[in-house]
Amino acid sequence: MTEAPGIFTYPNSQQAVAVNQDFSYNQDTPAAPGSYITFYITGAGGLLYGNQYYTDIGGVPPASPWATPQIPVLVQFGNGTPAPASFAGLTFAGVVQVNAQIPASAPTGNAVPIQVLFDNLAPPNASSPVATIRIQ
Repeated sequence: MTEAPGIFTYPNSQQAVAVNQDFSYNQDTPAAPGSYITFYITGAGGLLYGNQYYTDIGGVPPASPWATPQIPVLVQFGNGTPAPASFAGLTFAGVVQVNAQIPASAPTGNAVPIQVLFDNLAPPNASSPVATIRIQ
């Protein structure tokens, strides 16, 4: 299955639908460098449930263990080096939750670019369109 990731954003906006570590919405409250954010993507491609390929795409996803993308999920803040997500797992049919730590070196502002990349073993890597988050 081919990966074509996309980050969920608010309507008519590039602002990612993201929740800060303190459970506030990132749209209303900027996140701090070093803290974690949670956001959601689609288009993760093939998923693994334990050691097996997860094929029930339209069903209720399992929660123990989580169905996870087959390919490592990387998150890039601004123009920084992509870093592995701390968690990526299927939470709703077709929706993958991504938790990522904001690097201390991340840029600050009300529209910091964020992008998801799938680190394929053979190029090309798949990447999402750019969304934005607030970091202060």
